[in-house]
Amino acid sequence: MIIFTVLESGRIKNDVQDYVRRYLEVHEVQADYITVNTDSKENLKKVIEEHNVDLVLAGGYSGSVLHKVFIGSSLDYILRESKVPTFICS
Repeated sequence: MIIFTVLESGRIKNDVQDYVRRYLEVHEVQADYITVNTDSKENLKKVIEEHNVDLVLAGGYSGSVLHKVFIGSSLDYILRESKVPTFICS
């Protein structure tokens, strides 16, 4: 299992993976943790390809509507570009 987190200019706190790590450790689940500071859609695609990911579990849509319309969201990008199934949680 790989936990991939994009911090997105302070919208998500640096310690968000600490919470996830503690939760998974309680349930005896081992994972690798990757954190990036920029919303790079290519970073996520690269992680999926390099680690032979067979399922993506993604958070739902966030951010402004205008941003999604003109720039697009990471989720839209992964749904379009990824070859693996994607499960969306909201």
